[in-house]
Amino acid sequence: MTFENIEYYKSIVDKKKVYISSKNIFDKICAIILLIILFPFLLIVSILVKITSNGTILYKEKRLGYNGREFEIIKFRSMINDINHPDYQKYLKESVDGTFVKPKDNPRITKFGRILRKTSIDELPQLYNIIKGEMSFVGPRASTKALSGNRQMKEIRSIIRPGLTGLWQISNRENCLIEDMIEYDIKYIEKFNFWYDIKIILNTIPAVITCRGAY
Repeated sequence: MTFENIEYYKSIVDKKKVYISSKNIFDKICAIILLIILFPFLLIVSILVKITSNGTILYKEKRLGYNGREFEIIKFRSMINDINHPDYQKYLKESVDGTFVKPKDNPRITKFGRILRKTSIDELPQLYNIIKGEMSFVGPRASTKALSGNRQMKEIRSIIRPGLTGLWQISNRENCLIEDMIEYDIKYIEKFNFWYDIKIILNTIPAVITCRGAY
């Protein structure tokens, strides 16, 4: 699968405007309901993040989203904030040396943070991003600053809202090249509809339960 003219994919999305609008409303309603139901659990997680390591409860990072707009994605903090921490300095040095790309034993990750990442609980605060209309339950992964430097990825990911889950998350979370990510994004844009989104959500459940590729 190859990347074609961005206008071709925009035309596909334009034909599904009614579904996209209804999906956005449905996403917001579901996110509000889930936040209310999960509030006691999220409160407990927040307390545990706070008492198990120094730093903020939430981690915010700028991502590239719908229509190329920047937004702050929200997660439970799973890494140390202390820039003087010896493990953090070691990680920075080895990252510069090219030793680490996405190491399974990243020294920055806290003990409780490792549990959060393994279970994907660290992603739950993104329900607020969905309520704000910055994200959807299903869609391409929100581009980081580094990945948004790739023209093809930046263009293809700007025409639809990024998702809490998506094809990348259920297909190849562990080892995925930029070319693979673009291919997953293109495949989703070409095929997405209500039943395809439901299929991805249902396939996300076993991926989360088995912690496949999460670290």
